[in-house]
Amino acid sequence: MSRELPHSVRIGDRRTSIRLDDEIWRALQEICAHERVTMSELCTRVDATRGQRSLVSALRVYAVLYFRRAAERSGIERGAADSGGARP
Repeated sequence: MSRELPHSVRIGDRRTSIRLDDEIWRALQEICAHERVTMSELCTRVDATRGQRSLVSALRVYAVLYFRRAAERSGIERGAADSGGARP
């Protein structure tokens, strides 16, 4: 079971603390590495486009959508993903 852990991030000029599941935090770190941005840059981008959502919710949605789009680009078919398998 995942735990929500506090993480300190910078959003623009301000520092804030967010509580995210460890899996989501690691996913965001992977996104940062792939996109070659810092966590602060990523959080600032998400914050600027989140609308009425909380920052934590927006970060979770961002991570899910990022990896969903990556899966679609790599050609994973819905049936393979639903059955727990993926095509090479």
